[in-house]
Amino acid sequence: MSLRKDIELFGEVVEARGNALARKVALTALQGVTFRSPVDTGHFRRNWRVSQGKAELVVRGKRGDGATEGPGETISRGADRLRSAGWNDSIHVSNHVEYGPYLEAGSSPQAPPNGILGVTIDEVRAKFTGLVKEVRGGR
Repeated sequence: MSLRKDIELFGEVVEARGNALARKVALTALQGVTFRSPVDTGHFRRNWRVSQGKAELVVRGKRGDGATEGPGETISRGADRLRSAGWNDSIHVSNHVEYGPYLEAGSSPQAPPNGILGVTIDEVRAKFTGLVKEVRGGR
């Protein structure tokens, strides 16, 4: 094999690993916010979205509409949307239910005492900072 082919193959491997890492970070964030979401009707939990490029502003259904969705379904839907995501993509995990900020602030007795999103971001940052730096070449 030529040096050029070796370098091309190495670049493909690095890109594939970076893409897999980007998907894993986003999926870990989605899992964290989904499982931390307090559930009364399930409306807030089922409205976690994963998108590329920009945050998805859609809210599915209405609170109390009787629609149910377990955390596995929310996470599975997000994982499906991540299949084509890569290292250079802007990946968003978002929830635009109007009372989300109040839940984050602890308004629900079912909400975690330290919030949903902030705690998840800290957890993801702690888990992946070293790996992201390694993929970026130490930066």
